[in-house]
Order: sequence, then C-alpha cells, then structure tokens
Amino acid sequence: MGKIKNKNKPVMPNLKDLKLLLTIGGLYALATLSSNTFVNIFLWKQSGEYIDIAIYNLFIYILQPIAFVIAGKFAKKVDRTLIIRIGISFLSVFYVTVLIAGGDKASQFPYLLGSILGIGYGFYWLAFNVLTFEVTEPESRVYFNGILGTLQSFGGMVGPFFAGYIISKLDNFQGYSIIFFISFFYF
Repeated sequence: MGKIKNKNKPVMPNLKDLKLLLTIGGLYALATLSSNTFVNIFLWKQSGEYIDIAIYNLFIYILQPIAFVIAGKFAKKVDRTLIIRIGISFLSVFYVTVLIAGGDKASQFPYLLGSILGIGYGFYWLAFNVLTFEVTEPESRVYFNGILGTLQSFGGMVGPFFAGYIISKLDNFQGYSIIFFISFFYF
C-alpha cells in the first residue's frame, strides 16, 4: 500500500535554487528601481525635449513583448538560465551605453536605449517567470512570492530614495553616472 501524503505540509523547493532566484529577483528590483525613474529625467535634462522620453519609452514597450515571444521560442530549445543571462546581458549593456554616452550624448539615442532595455526586459522576464515555475512547487510559490514581493518592495522604497539623494548632492550629471554604475554593478 502506498504512503499517504500530508496535503497540509508545505513542499519546500531546492533551497539553493530558490535563494539564487530570490537573489536575482532582489538585485534586479534594486537595480531597476534605483535608476529607471532617473533615466527619464536624465534624458530630459540633456535635451529638454519630452519627445526623447516618449521615444525611449515607446521603444521599450514595443520591443519588450517582441523579445518576450522570441525568448519563449528559445526557451523551448535551450536552458532557461541562458535566456535569463541574455536578458541580464542586455540590461548590463543598457547601463554601460548610458554611462559611455553620458554627459550630453545619451539623449541623441533614445531609440537605441529603449530598444536595448526593452529586449533586456523581455528576455529577463520570460526566463524569470519560467524559472519560478521550475524552482518552486505549487505549495511553495506563496512563500517564494511573499519573499520576492518583500525584496521588491524594499528595493522600491530604498532604491529611489538612495538614488535621489545621491543625484541631489552631486553637480551636473555625476550623481546620475554613479547611480547608473551602481545599477550596472548589481547586474
């Protein structure tokens, strides 16, 4: 006769994988929430044109779902960790591009910046969502989502406050450069 399973006892996933995925999600939240609001302001301060912000965001929102679908097709053929690495690579390239183009040049390329970030988001979120289902069990997802939500909330409270403080204390675009470098470092 088979063993009777206790349906009330939560099933814990592989803790190593769970911690790694929570670390990735937490650092992602801290990096993006620390700097993404300020990218829009950074572009506007450089050019003084709202159209640059609109183009930047338009390209993010156009390319993110396209990249998500492409990443989904790749995820059927390759390991999901490769997909998340591609996403993180694009996000890192975004911050390097902003840092290199810094000063007064970043606002000349809002379509490029938006495209890089949109592709990064699409690949990252597809892989993160798939990995969440692979790492967790239905019974442990509440635990995982609770911890991840706490990390994201913490990043959402601390990141912009910390970034805004640094930006306000430094002249010209130095504060922005520091925040974008810190975000790059998190990735």
